[in-house]
Amino acid sequence: MPGTASSSESQRAALLVNLVAPCGRRVRLIPITAAAVAFAGLLLVIMRSDEVRGMLMGIIREALSR
Repeated sequence: MPGTASSSESQRAALLVNLVAPCGRRVRLIPITAAAVAFAGLLLVIMRSDEVRGMLMGIIREALSR
């Protein structure tokens, strides 16, 4: 049947997604890692913008002038 995974394929996918932590609980690391990388990329884009850089420099200048 097209679009359905075989038993061995689903087992391989489960091995990629589910890792066993030392305490025995399953930890789903791949989605968490993907979300962290996406968030880091978003922060990088935001921090490189001239507006954000200018606001941060203004905050730093004001803090240092006190």
